[in-house]
Amino acid sequence: MPRALRLSDKDSYYHVLNRGVSHNPIVFCDTDYNIFIKGLKEVSEKFQIDIFAFCLMTNHFHLAIRTEHANLSEGIKYLGQTFTQRINKIHGRDGPLFKGRFKSICVTDEAYLFSLIRYIHLNPVEAGLTADPSAYRWSSHPFYKNGNHPSWLKCEKILSSFAINQSAARYEFEKFIAEGNEKTLASFYRRKNLAPHLNGDTACRSFETQVNQLKRADLAPF
Repeated sequence: MPRALRLSDKDSYYHVLNRGVSHNPIVFCDTDYNIFIKGLKEVSEKFQIDIFAFCLMTNHFHLAIRTEHANLSEGIKYLGQTFTQRINKIHGRDGPLFKGRFKSICVTDEAYLFSLIRYIHLNPVEAGLTADPSAYRWSSHPFYKNGNHPSWLKCEKILSSFAINQSAARYEFEKFIAEGNEKTLASFYRRKNLAPHLNGDTACRSFETQVNQLKRADLAPF
């Protein structure tokens, strides 16, 4: 099994998510999606937060991130506030976009970080918006697939766990995504009240097998 991640706010991994008030839209046109992505760049640079994956849907968003410092609340609060201000200004609206404070789930085992990224990338597929996650423009999956990504999106750290060669890594990553979500992980996210940690209680056996294979090939992740 991969080593456990530290549980403190400093140098920790998180799944961050939030949705619109009463499940209402938070984006209304392509410009709004680009504004959100601009906000991700700002959060990464201003708060030294590593962003591994994102998906912006019509009425909610998902992020997989790592906080170098104990500043999760500051960074995500900045993202939500600036995004709301910009959207309200463009569309002549007033009031909050999001239903409240964001939800964060600490990822306490590296194996589950990968399955979380798969879960995020498959969100548009599960919603019936596309059959191919790389066809959805507003997630990080196309960047992983084509190899051309912005510097603030930390694809290399994830892909290097699948193979040393980047082309091979992208191929293996696509295979991993195509396997679909673990039933235990999907069940975890269907709960009304989400647990604060994602770990062994939502075991992802398929990736554990891949981790062991990588270890035997001296390519252990991280």
